[in-house]
Amino acid sequence: EEPFSALDPLIRTKLQDELLQLQAELKKTIIFVSHDLEEALKIGSHITIMEGGRIVQTGAPEDIVLRPANDYVRDFIANVNPLSVLTAWNVMRDRRDLEQGEDGWVWLDRRKTTRFKIDEHGLVAAAERDGKPAVWVSCADVERQPEEGAQVFWANPGTPLKTVMLAMHRSQTAPVALFDEGSRFVGAIGIRDVLSAVLRR
Repeated sequence: EEPFSALDPLIRTKLQDELLQLQAELKKTIIFVSHDLEEALKIGSHITIMEGGRIVQTGAPEDIVLRPANDYVRDFIANVNPLSVLTAWNVMRDRRDLEQGEDGWVWLDRRKTTRFKIDEHGLVAAAERDGKPAVWVSCADVERQPEEGAQVFWANPGTPLKTVMLAMHRSQTAPVALFDEGSRFVGAIGIRDVLSAVLRR
């Protein structure tokens, strides 16, 4: 209980990271008691919040942040930065909800800057940004890419939302495409989707 509470921030962060690495290697369940919500959100795959000795909500960190069960939980998480827990999956629009164009094209954003042609297997056959063929850029590589040329940023659903937002900033708020492990297009994130997710708290 509260094993890291008396440590300075740098050592505390290092020990939290080491605990996560140890848990991943050992694949054991660890029950960790903390009054520090940021710490709980960082190291917990599931979090239980208690009030007066009673459980008021249990869930994944993003569920707690996006869907607080009552006013107590809502007040408890009021000062949490949602970018610390949200992933691309939490805010994406499903591919089926995107606007369909002609000849198999799908618009990724409401401003119609970026579109894909999708084949019958959900794979992207062609990509355009502002009417020009686009180069694929991973959100994870955003800092290492040249500025010039039409680019389409992509991510997988587990990519941290903060990483997605950096790519949007780099591309002047163009949408980010999401792909599953089979390289199938599953959805997109626009700036409005990000703002809605953050503000609906």
